[in-house]
Amino acid sequence: MSLNWGGGSSGQPNCCPRRRRNCAIRVMCGGVSAGAIGPGKADVLQRIAETGSLAKAGRSLGMSYQRVWSLVAAMNEDFVEPLVLKQRGGAAGGGAQLTPTGEQVLKIYRLIESDAQRAVSKRLPLLVSLIRPEAGRAGSHSWNKAEAAAWLKVAYPGGKTNRLATPAWQD
Repeated sequence: MSLNWGGGSSGQPNCCPRRRRNCAIRVMCGGVSAGAIGPGKADVLQRIAETGSLAKAGRSLGMSYQRVWSLVAAMNEDFVEPLVLKQRGGAAGGGAQLTPTGEQVLKIYRLIESDAQRAVSKRLPLLVSLIRPEAGRAGSHSWNKAEAAAWLKVAYPGGKTNRLATPAWQD
């Protein structure tokens, strides 16, 4: 499990209104290369539970059907039991629903998120108060590819990077 803080999520509390900076805790659980569950996959589970459809879940999250299908397939493989049951479309139409394990995973994940947010709520504003107001805004520093490559070699020796900490220009 890893905890990461980030900003800009519209549904997250604003911990530093003076600077208009949003802060959130992101909890990710799973292996080294990919998390079995994280905020995006939890949102997919939530929307499937609400809509009963992979396609509707994807549309509401701004994801393609294929992306949602891939995330569901990965989660179904990563956990001890499938989290989502998929029914193929046809004359009666398709559908999807969370299994009891899927409901349990989503509930536990949301509780962990809530616990983590409460745990850092005292100190996160202190950290944010030390960040320059212009930090992270587009154009606050222009990186050319040579600077970016040099920065990555210093910040991540051996080439191992944390995707959440990677600057936007690398995406």
